Amino acid sequence: MSRLYPLLLALFLVASTAAAQNAFGIMVGLTVVGDGSKVTTVGVPGAGGALGPGALYAARIQRPWIFESHFSLNHLSGGGAKFTQVYLALQGDYLLSRNKGGVPYVFANIGSIKLSGDLKGTENIAGGGLGYRLLLQERLAVRLEARWRRWLDSDLNEYALLVGGGVRF
Repeated sequence: MSRLYPLLLALFLVASTAAAQNAFGIMVGLTVVGDGSKVTTVGVPGAGGALGPGALYAARIQRPWIFESHFSLNHLSGGGAKFTQVYLALQGDYLLSRNKGGVPYVFANIGSIKLSGDLKGTENIAGGGLGYRLLLQERLAVRLEARWRRWLDSDLNEYALLVGGGVRF
């Protein structure tokens, strides 16, 4: 599974430079992770460490599909300890309507969280969910997502409610 990290990085770079209708944006939200005892975080990109749900995203839009790459970077230090966390994920959205204003969608998501420094390791994740994308203006969109993911290396479940905003071009 450690080979997944370089693959996700390569796919992130390809998806973010693809020549089609594209979008860039940010996701923030609330995440609950656990297997009995739970940890709850509210996050924006880089906040919340490995549990933070926030990320920057780049998307390629080819209706009814949207292919996304997600990224966040976080460096924490204090009390003599430090670590860096890099989060990369790919998400495929399938739009459930041809409506151009507001569109519900389903999605699948795979990713990897890599820790370095005093905390070393890789956590691979996979899951999916439901979302709603609302076009506010021709190029400005807001989205809501409810997501479930399985942390494959730690056998944990993650539940998240996310809000995002992006610009299409």
